[in-house]
Amino acid sequence: MNSRRYANGSRLMLPGAHRVVIRKAGRVRIYWRSGRERGAVTFGTFAGDTLVEAEALERAAAGDIAKRYAELVRPSTAPGYVAKLIEEYIASPDFNRLAVSTKRVWRGHLDGIKDIFGTTTLDAMQREGARGAIYAWRDTMAATPRTANIRLTVLARVFSWGVDHERIKRNPAAGITRLDEGPGRADIIWHDDELARLVNACPAPVARAVRLAALTGLRKADVVGLTWSEVDFARGVIDRATLKSGRRTRAVIPILPATRAVLDECPRLGPQVVTNAHGRPWASADAFDSSLRPALVACGVDKHFHDLRGTAATRFFAAGLSVSEVARIMGWREAEAERIAERYTDRRAVVEGIAARLQPRSA
Repeated sequence: MNSRRYANGSRLMLPGAHRVVIRKAGRVRIYWRSGRERGAVTFGTFAGDTLVEAEALERAAAGDIAKRYAELVRPSTAPGYVAKLIEEYIASPDFNRLAVSTKRVWRGHLDGIKDIFGTTTLDAMQREGARGAIYAWRDTMAATPRTANIRLTVLARVFSWGVDHERIKRNPAAGITRLDEGPGRADIIWHDDELARLVNACPAPVARAVRLAALTGLRKADVVGLTWSEVDFARGVIDRATLKSGRRTRAVIPILPATRAVLDECPRLGPQVVTNAHGRPWASADAFDSSLRPALVACGVDKHFHDLRGTAATRFFAAGLSVSEVARIMGWREAEAERIAERYTDRRAVVEGIAARLQPRSA
């Protein structure tokens, strides 16, 4: 704790602050800093021809010094706290390279993390017991395992960034075991009759987007954003840098005969594959959603557009693709693809598809 007692008996007490007196070029300067470490914030500077003059200015400003320091050491801005590390990460290029939707979701989780760990010092997170505290926090979210796992992922990413940028020496959240989420939504698909009801309830432009999603596994934003330049009929694939990965990961998806039929129905009015009723691209996934929502209600099926990914997986299995191939296309773990194969696919259709693919082509 640094403190300064003045001649009038008053005392300025600032825990953790650092007061420095420097004499240079005939002047005396007094600096108040947030700490001794590199990068500490200077929140008070007083200069005079003599130490007495500088201290007189310092004494007169004692109230302002205390106020600035109080603002500085709030957990949201104080160096050396988890909350400050989170703020630095949010301001970093690493965070800003994430997809817009991912950043929006992560900000909510970062706020939740800050509520729990924000007032904890980075030094404390490096000591014995830090991992136990993270495990205990994880267990408080056992009723919502997906949320718990996402927050663990976000926390580990923040600490990893801190290690890379020399804010901390090790990542205390690395290797923390995730909670079992159960089957999740990856096991949910639109069955043929349900999909037919949805398509029939949709206007034709919306129906084409729905059918394309059910055959490719593309997420909503990627279906809406798909361009003709990403459809390679010669290679028989759709090759797109996905928005969910911030365009760092490419989805390479086989064009099945049914997929080709939907693509052939899409009018080529511009660069986008799917267009609205006016022949123009949807402005965003949300704009598309406003056109889709009435059909979702009308079809009477309590499922999401995102569940069409599971439907696409069954189409790939029926076409003879292996579990590992489908997992790579969908960006899933093989166990997720295996559950879809076991639960929904017609084994005979899968085997026949594989056999047909293995047959030598006639000359």
